[in-house]
Amino acid sequence: MAISFYSTYSLIQANKQIVKPKSFLRDRYFPTNPATDIFNTEQVLIEIGEGRKKLAPFVTPLKGGVLLERDASRLESFTPPTIAPARTLTADMLTKRGFGEALGGSLSPEQRSQQYLLTDIDDLGNAITRREEKTAADILFSNKCIMKHIADNTETSEAIQLDFTNDSDNKALYVPSAKWTVSTPYETIERDIFAMISMLTSRGLAATDLILGTEVALVLKNNAEFIKRLDTDNLDVGAVTAVKDVQGGSLWGTLIVMGFSLNLFLYNDTYEDENGEIKTYIPSDMVCLTAPSAGRTCYGAHSLIEEGNNDFTTYNGARIPHYTVNRENGIRKITVYSHPVLLPRAVDPWVFGTFVNVD
Repeated sequence: MAISFYSTYSLIQANKQIVKPKSFLRDRYFPTNPATDIFNTEQVLIEIGEGRKKLAPFVTPLKGGVLLERDASRLESFTPPTIAPARTLTADMLTKRGFGEALGGSLSPEQRSQQYLLTDIDDLGNAITRREEKTAADILFSNKCIMKHIADNTETSEAIQLDFTNDSDNKALYVPSAKWTVSTPYETIERDIFAMISMLTSRGLAATDLILGTEVALVLKNNAEFIKRLDTDNLDVGAVTAVKDVQGGSLWGTLIVMGFSLNLFLYNDTYEDENGEIKTYIPSDMVCLTAPSAGRTCYGAHSLIEEGNNDFTTYNGARIPHYTVNRENGIRKITVYSHPVLLPRAVDPWVFGTFVNVD
């Protein structure tokens, strides 16, 4: 039996061939393991380790082994929210030259329809990626995120908060004794950074990446004492520039703090919010300390009714394209479904705080 180009299965396979955009925060700190993070059910299992550091006890030669209890973890089920951007195509669009198409309209309406379809899947998938990136930023810089579910009436929404703090006590928050300025002694900056490092390493967690907001980076760039301590092999001191692209983030340099080597990242990518305003993903006055793969992105499955079928089919994956046709009105619609949830692998595997004053 031949499989239609417009079937969900075919569209999923086509989507896998599309080059995905870089997404620094999601890709580096919340990667997805297809073997363990793509679920066949709408619900996703959330398991977060406690991150304890126990000593193995000494025993006498005749004692044998001493049992250590396993590290505690929290295991819960969660139904991720639905993200479902959509786009329509009408018959009159197929008679016009598409964007990027040669003058004179060399494609037939059927070819143009398929090209529109693949382009729409790509665009809608990119919009989902930006939402995932915003979610990653919210979690890294607040330990929680708010997901707004839009109802049938698009003017109303229901806010659902995913909160990883413990009993409203945000132990991932670090409050410096004083805000950093261009004249702050390096010893003060080092003390703050080392205190953040200790908050992670004392629980057996890695601390390798320091993500800087743009205002923090500008303050540090003009702090002469700080610049002396920064590895400047690849640094343009005259202007904070991207010296190395790492999954979409700009690696500014490395800093040794009490023997710990930290990668300093600048990240000032932007998105357009629901009101049409351009905003940066991370707050300009904040800093976050963490390590790669501190979290993970899981995806729940999605059930839908295919064109020509009368029953539901369940698909799993990060992006589920669904093609529908309103034959009476001559409208084709493509919707890309996704059910992501971004999770920490351990309790509070990042530390964040506000370090500069912004007018």
